[in-house]
Amino acid sequence: MLEKIIPYLKLKKPQALLLQEIGSLKKNKLGWGVDRKIERQIEISQLIQKMNFRGVKQDEAL
Repeated sequence: MLEKIIPYLKLKKPQALLLQEIGSLKKNKLGWGVDRKIERQIEISQLIQKMNFRGVKQDEAL
């Protein structure tokens, strides 16, 4: 669903792209590198939280 709406997003596009990355990390369950994938998912969720905080510009969160 994200793939279909991302082209129409303006303000929330960076967050949607990060959510899409989380989805791709969860999709590839090969067993190796799982710890790094979990760490990246946590990192992405923290970035999204920072980006959604009122008063923080998109560039500052990244």
